[in-house]
Amino acid sequence: MSAVPRRAELALWVLPLAFMAQLFVTQAPSHAVLVLAGAALWWLGRTTFISTGILLPALLAQSAPFLSPITEPVPIIAMALLIAAVVPPVHPRQDWHAALAGMALALGVACDSHFAMLGVVPLLLLDQRRFLIYGGTTITALAAWFVWGTPTIGAPLPSSQGVPPLIAAAVFLASLVQMTAYVRMRRRGLVEQDKFARLLVGILAAQILAVLTQYPVPASLLTGPAITALWSLSRPTITARNHRRLWLGVALVVTVAAVAAPSPFALAKW
Repeated sequence: MSAVPRRAELALWVLPLAFMAQLFVTQAPSHAVLVLAGAALWWLGRTTFISTGILLPALLAQSAPFLSPITEPVPIIAMALLIAAVVPPVHPRQDWHAALAGMALALGVACDSHFAMLGVVPLLLLDQRRFLIYGGTTITALAAWFVWGTPTIGAPLPSSQGVPPLIAAAVFLASLVQMTAYVRMRRRGLVEQDKFARLLVGILAAQILAVLTQYPVPASLLTGPAITALWSLSRPTITARNHRRLWLGVALVVTVAAVAAPSPFALAKW
């Protein structure tokens, strides 16, 4: 496992600990769920930091729970594990990444069947062998779950339908624009292939499914990772200095909105 500087390692615990504190105050889940929620969010940030080498996009990925109307910890855990397993790695992806992604998807579906739409996110990131591992692990885990007759994990997702939260909608539109620009620049040979491009395509596919089904709630969990992918794809389009200023501004807006929200998870109404 790649080394992470001590300061970055400590910084990557800030949002997971804040999320754990909010869960403890608002829901008082079991200690196991509380620890797993924090660990999953920390791992999402850590894998993103290892992939990019920069702290800001890792923190943006970890903002996911604060940008969604979902307050139930289990689907948030499942999302964090799913994305962490498929974040573009520095070293070649291993079989266990695909297996973990499959188990994470099964965990989310066991909580609410609507989580299944997030299953399209890894499809372009896995080769044929690992796609089979991913699909087989998901089916096996779900089959075992239902054969054993284990009750549904956690509470169902919120029932709100229709227009997604403002921030999630803005990120979705920005992702469409950025991906269109990226494809055009790639065709002209103006930019090199970005390792986060396929991840953003998968996220967009899940979000489009959410729009088509008029149930945007599950896909809102992907807002944080989508912002991270936008950070990566926007790097070649502007100077390094302007890119840094732009994304520090984005982080500031998200932070101010989160602090101004009247409840721990109220940012989703923006």
